[in-house]
Amino acid sequence: MNTKKKFWNTKVGQVLKKAAPAAVDIIGDMVPGGEILKTIFDNEVEQSETLADVEKEKLKAEFENALREYELYERKMLLDDTANARAMQIEALRQNDKFSKRFIYFFASFWAVFSSIYILFITFGNVPDDNQRFADTILGFLLGTIISAVVQFFFGSSSGSKLKDGELLDSIRKK
Repeated sequence: MNTKKKFWNTKVGQVLKKAAPAAVDIIGDMVPGGEILKTIFDNEVEQSETLADVEKEKLKAEFENALREYELYERKMLLDDTANARAMQIEALRQNDKFSKRFIYFFASFWAVFSSIYILFITFGNVPDDNQRFADTILGFLLGTIISAVVQFFFGSSSGSKLKDGELLDSIRKK
């Protein structure tokens, strides 16, 4: 089983430690935020008076490569997680116990029915003004996470996500 590396133990983190030690104090153990991390890195390298221009360009290129590798690593971890969930479902279908075999369908059905009832109530029912924000938060959670997770499990995610997965698999095969 793959374990997630701490950010500062990745190649990106190591390059950042070397080139921009002040960023270590600013960022801590946060996962890189792409453009934010790149901006901090570029500012630190550009402001460095001890680095020659050639060294700055070399560090920037090394950082870009390390950041790409880290993004590939993150995507691979996500794909592995999805593959593990699918494998668990395949194994559940091999069980003799009908509840284990059908649990995912019971689970998805419960959330589909609950979400539908809640959406109908919120749409056509009266929500007191004091509870409006609470009701909206629950509605957003249901629509944004529960329903989308159930749909993605049974029907897959968007075509854009599939395209990214294909690119990731191609890059892994090339190594």
